Amino acid sequence: MRFDEFNYDENIGGRSGGLLLEALQTIVFALAVSVVIYLFFAIPNQVDGLSMFPNLRDKEILLTNKFLQITGGADGVFKSYDYQRGDMVVFQQPGRPDLVKRLIAGPGDKIKIENNKIYVNSKALIEEYLPSTVVTEPGPFLPNGVEKRIPEGNYFVMGDNRTNSKDSRTNDVGFVERRYLKGSPFLRLFPLDRFGQLDRGKYREVE
Repeated sequence: MRFDEFNYDENIGGRSGGLLLEALQTIVFALAVSVVIYLFFAIPNQVDGLSMFPNLRDKEILLTNKFLQITGGADGVFKSYDYQRGDMVVFQQPGRPDLVKRLIAGPGDKIKIENNKIYVNSKALIEEYLPSTVVTEPGPFLPNGVEKRIPEGNYFVMGDNRTNSKDSRTNDVGFVERRYLKGSPFLRLFPLDRFGQLDRGKYREVE
């Protein structure tokens, strides 16, 4: 082997090592970004059951915006960037699994269910994200015609499938403290034929 050929082979080895190092750096960077995203911005969640049907279906995988949990609230950095009525929210109360429900009313609001209708601050809530056939029955935590004011730092949530949902109408759930919220789903990842953005539910208020 000529000396110049040996040098050529050595240079190839050097370039290969450089490419390997670059690849490792790229992988480490991607993993670091993924960890930061998971810790501060978004987490995956899987729907379990039919309590949010038809808007969410069993076994669907969602990406949840957890940045809201950091920025909003009374102690948040950006108080205006917070959970809003109509949002889907993921929460986990102590000793229980994650649940995904619809945020119906927030801190300081007055909530009442009467004659299968929801009233927030004495105004009837028309939920445009629900089929027109859906009726909202009361529950043991919020009996028919009883109005309750939601304490500061708490929320009232319900599933979209009102006849098959364990939510704030029940004593087991009741008002949900903000510290138990994990974020708001904003993207459906799976199944692929239903992939897409999850928007805040539209509603109207009627006097």
